[in-house]
Amino acid sequence: MEIVEKARSLGKDANLVICWSIENEKILRGLPPVVQPHTYAEIEGKKVDVAYNPDTERILCNNTERTTVLPIRLPKVLSAILGKRAGGVYV
Repeated sequence: MEIVEKARSLGKDANLVICWSIENEKILRGLPPVVQPHTYAEIEGKKVDVAYNPDTERILCNNTERTTVLPIRLPKVLSAILGKRAGGVYV
């Protein structure tokens, strides 16, 4: 959310996108992929996915190994409401 708000304040076209993420997590090798909800920013038509920190990537998976499906761009009004609801803590 914070990235989307910053981009909008700079006059960029930015959207928050929710989707499903399919990951082959390193700690679960040999098991089926994990499917979970995920969000990312789309700024000026380009996907901006905040990377995991290096310690988390070692345990789970690199962002480049994540497959996203069924993306839904949230309306600007809804993404603004979600940011305010989180009390300043953005996902």
